[in-house]
Parts: sequence; structure tokens; C-alpha cells
Amino acid sequence: MVTGAELDAMSEGELAARVPQGRVFARVSPRHKRMIVERFQKAGHVVAMTGDGINDAPGIRKADIGIAMGVSGTDVTKSAADMVIADDNFSTIVTAVREGRHVFSNVKKTIQFFLATNLAEVLAILIVSLALYSCDFLTSTQLLWINLITDSLPVLSLGAEIAERDVMTRPPSRAADLFSLPSLRSVIVYGVLQAAVCIGTFVFCLHAYGNAVAVTVTFFVLSFLELFHSFNIRSERSSAFGRDFFKNRMLFVTVAVGVAVNLLLCLFAPLRAAFGIVPLTAGQWALVFGASAAIVPLAEAYKWCVRRAGRRAGPARERTRRRVAKNAERAVSRS
Repeated sequence: MVTGAELDAMSEGELAARVPQGRVFARVSPRHKRMIVERFQKAGHVVAMTGDGINDAPGIRKADIGIAMGVSGTDVTKSAADMVIADDNFSTIVTAVREGRHVFSNVKKTIQFFLATNLAEVLAILIVSLALYSCDFLTSTQLLWINLITDSLPVLSLGAEIAERDVMTRPPSRAADLFSLPSLRSVIVYGVLQAAVCIGTFVFCLHAYGNAVAVTVTFFVLSFLELFHSFNIRSERSSAFGRDFFKNRMLFVTVAVGVAVNLLLCLFAPLRAAFGIVPLTAGQWALVFGASAAIVPLAEAYKWCVRRAGRRAGPARERTRRRVAKNAERAVSRS
């Protein structure tokens, strides 16, 4: 426990060491509250502060999430807050945090899905255009179809994804976490994997069946790859085949619709002519679905590596935390 008078008597070094370790702060002024929030933020914490009086307003304004009481709170405190609890029930904060993390997670999944699929398209077109410039590849009409139809359908279901089981055990997130290093790494890995599958399929079909069939097969492989990748993006670390695999029924519907509308392009001659594709044999369709489905086991292997790296890094992070705490205690004792 630390009192306001003790805070006034501390040096800057003592404040930096003692405040993040404090659990109770008593007899503090509005200036102290703001200072406490700042010290926790400088220590790397995401800070939420609740209050109802005018003296809480400075700290609430400074906190990452300012929370005011809707019934007993003053107008000044409510205007300074990011969140107002209408029923003055602290348990409502937990519900709000859970829903906020759920929405944030779904937004993050949608952005990662778009970035990975578009990166795959860019890489595939760039590499094939440079390495096989004498061959025809995906046309602008085909790419427009993939971006407008294939890309859009899974997004409808990703927005309806249920909250993951560990959503409340994760550390707090900021808007910048949408483009954090792990997020960007997954986007790059998934984009490269999809591009590699597309390029490999195109090169194989080019030598086995000719340019026209190769373009058609690659067009459908890229379309179905993006549909099947929506299963991978449901969780950043957990397997796509977890206990909640069948919870999002809309995902299965949108993937089925996406596959169906793509198949329609190959069934009707006017649509084939409009999109520059040719009929495929049963063996070629098997190649399409086999290559497209390959993104799922490839993503599972990547997630396994991420989980394994996380388990190895866990003890190292704990040792670092203990070392920082011990150094802070030594700084306080020397002061």
C-alpha cells in the first residue's frame, strides 16, 4: 500500500520502481491519480481507470480506457471517459471488455485475411510475369472476380465468428496491434504459401496441359485457396479443427456458396468465354481441389511452429520479468 504523502516524498527513480508494484493507493489527490496512471503506462501496461467524481477526471482522461459511472458519475467525469457504465455495476465492465476483445479480434482477422490473399495475388502475378513473361496468366476480369466475389464472401462470416475461449486471458490490445510483428508475420507467411501453391500449380499444368488449362486451373486454385484460408484465419494460434470448428455455420455456407458460384463459371459456355477459361477434366478438377485444400495443412504446420516457439519463449519471458522486478527492488533499497 502506498499513500499520497509517500508518493510526494519519492524521487523519480523510486516512483518508476514502486508505483508499478503497488496494489493499493490511499489518500491520493487528482494529481496523484494521473501520475499513477502515467507510471503504469510507462511500465508498459494498458491502464483502465474507473471513477465517478470530478477529482477522478484527470486520471480517467489520461488512462487508455477511462470508465465513468453512469448513475452516480458527474457530467465532467462522463465527458472525460471513453466508456460510461449505465448501471454502475462493475461486472458490466468485464462483459464490455469481453465483447470489445471479440469485436477487435474479428476486425483483426478480416484485415489479416484481406492482406494475405491480396499479397498472394500480387506475388503470383509478379513472379509469373517476370519468370514466364511469354505465357498468358490471370486476366484482369479473373482478378476482379476473385476480389469482388471470392474475397468478399468469407468476410461476411468472419465478422460473425464467435469469441475464442482464451479471449479474456490474453494481454490487452491496442489499435497498433493490428499491424504488430506477429500479425504481419502471419500475413506474409500465409501470402507466400498461397502464392507458392498457385505458381507451382501453374507451372505444372503449363507443362502437362498447356497454357489455357494452366490459366483455368490457377484461376480456380486461387479462388478456392482464399475460401479455404478463411478456416485458418479463425484463430491465430489454435488449430482450425478445434472444439469450435462447427460453431460458425455461416462460414460453411459462404464457402459453399463461393465454391458453387465459381463452378458455375465453368458450366456455361458464355461465362467461360467471358472469363477466358476452358472446361476441365475430372483429373484436373481433382488437382484444383487438392492444391486448394493444401493451404489448410500448411497453415496447421505454421501454427504448430508458432505454438512451439511460444512455449520456448515463455520461461525466458518469466526470467526477464523476475530480473526487472529484482532490479527495481535494488533501486528502491539503494534510494
